[in-house]
Amino acid sequence: MKNEGNGLLLIEKNIFLNSSILIMKNSFKSITEVYDLIAEKYTELFFEDFSDKEKIDKFLELLPENSKILDVGCGPGQFTKYFLELGYEVEGIDTSKEMIKIAKNKIKKDIFKIMDLRDLDYPDKSFDGIFASFSLIHIPKKELGLVLNEFHRVLKSDGIIYISVYEGEGGVIVDEPLKEGAKIFLKLFREGELKKILLVSGFNLIDFSKKSVEIKGSLGPDYLFVIGKKN
Repeated sequence: MKNEGNGLLLIEKNIFLNSSILIMKNSFKSITEVYDLIAEKYTELFFEDFSDKEKIDKFLELLPENSKILDVGCGPGQFTKYFLELGYEVEGIDTSKEMIKIAKNKIKKDIFKIMDLRDLDYPDKSFDGIFASFSLIHIPKKELGLVLNEFHRVLKSDGIIYISVYEGEGGVIVDEPLKEGAKIFLKLFREGELKKILLVSGFNLIDFSKKSVEIKGSLGPDYLFVIGKKN
């Protein structure tokens, strides 16, 4: 799921982060449960939010005509819909059954699946592009390599990957603004860390940018955007 990008866009309208470092077991399951609870409100807020369109279009410009895209952490399917309207073949995956339910209702195509990012149920070299907008922000650091290796595996030769994340350091617990009392794990990234993860996972860096946002109390006021190409 994201904001303007799955991703998981952790609600940039009124997000407050505390400073605790998180060591969480079973974080994947609990995050999924939170997104199930907030799916409808999330969709109301973000389905029409395309504030990162310029960066997304840069990713699309690098893809061959009639490319097949995997929308990772597709949430309610706002970007899946956009890609389809532009003529791309798209599949959307998410861990939240409620998000997938909404996506299927909004986009009447059998292209959405509940799936774990760490174990993609696709053959090698299935996609020309992978779109992961705020989809890695809930993945613990120790599992990031596994996820990126899966992305690399299912991308075709010279395939293109788009990733957006929050800038910061370490892992924190955040209050989920759309569900009172709920907390959710957030992985923050430093610029050098994100670049290194991509390179180690077999991607060449094509484009890197940063977007500053002013959110009172936010631990990571900047977004990082990276586009890479499979070696």
